[in-house]
Amino acid sequence: ANTSQTGDFASNLFFRVDEGATNYFGGSDDKTMKNFWDNGETNLSDISSGNSSIYTISVAMPASLGNEFQGTTAKFDLIVGFVGTESKVIISGGGGAALAAATAPICNDQAPGSAPTILSVTSGVNSITLTWSEASDPVSYYLIAYGTSPGTYSYGNPNVGGKGTTSYTINSISGGVTYYLVVRAGNGCTPGPFSGEVSTTPGGGFIAGAPAGFLPGVLGATTEELTPSPTPQKGEIKGIEVQTCSCRWFLIVLGEIIALIAYFLVFKNKKTTKLLLLSILIPILTQIGFVLINKCFVYKYLILNNAPDFVCKYFILINFILFLTFLKFWRKRNG
Repeated sequence: ANTSQTGDFASNLFFRVDEGATNYFGGSDDKTMKNFWDNGETNLSDISSGNSSIYTISVAMPASLGNEFQGTTAKFDLIVGFVGTESKVIISGGGGAALAAATAPICNDQAPGSAPTILSVTSGVNSITLTWSEASDPVSYYLIAYGTSPGTYSYGNPNVGGKGTTSYTINSISGGVTYYLVVRAGNGCTPGPFSGEVSTTPGGGFIAGAPAGFLPGVLGATTEELTPSPTPQKGEIKGIEVQTCSCRWFLIVLGEIIALIAYFLVFKNKKTTKLLLLSILIPILTQIGFVLINKCFVYKYLILNNAPDFVCKYFILINFILFLTFLKFWRKRNG
């Protein structure tokens, strides 16, 4: 098999193959690239002569992986072949021969006449609701993509509804993070232009992983069609690096507030220098906990001073302002 990796990297990469809403490999995000290699041939859909189909191949690295995987690689040949009279596509991750015996698929679907226009974006607790006006015909589906920096969209849902769909709610998305979102319409195998970008910051706490239906790098724009050739061809996957560094601050701040309230209630009638010095441990331990829980975020954003979230960017300042506010209130109550 023409595969190679550094260490055990391939066993730690999520790997999936989709055709729209249909999954052919790794549908529950529980399959790795190493599973794909070991699987040998993976059968996809039948493609009749003159028709086409678009497949999305996604490779994602879990945010839980540590620094031991920096500089590692996982390489393999993606060989695409067409066999039989009904053009069944076979992907072989481990090498081998590919046959071509079908007419090259051509996408003749007309693109939507315009982009949808986002009318409103509403944030809830771990949810975002988008409402838009329809794109001009022809339209067969709508796609939503989002990211955590302007103009960069890391995740996409390839089909949030068919023609006539004008609203969609993204559930189970991490709170306290500013998201940038766009909508686009598509007709068959041809996507239309993106809408204008909107941004919002939902409430709620941290939620691991992407919302249901959203996959890394799915934009519906640059997916290449599978075109057979008369001789076996080696190919490569063109992808994007997906790094999910989330910032978890809500429960940390809530814990600090509870600790401060409990501390000052216990010692509400006492006023000594020793107790005041001891209370400083609360914001110090809170800051240490924040750094340990958000190591990836701190390294990627805070050191570079470009954190997209206000609370996380200025957490150390907010932390001690909160402590000083409680301290001032406690001293006022105790004269």
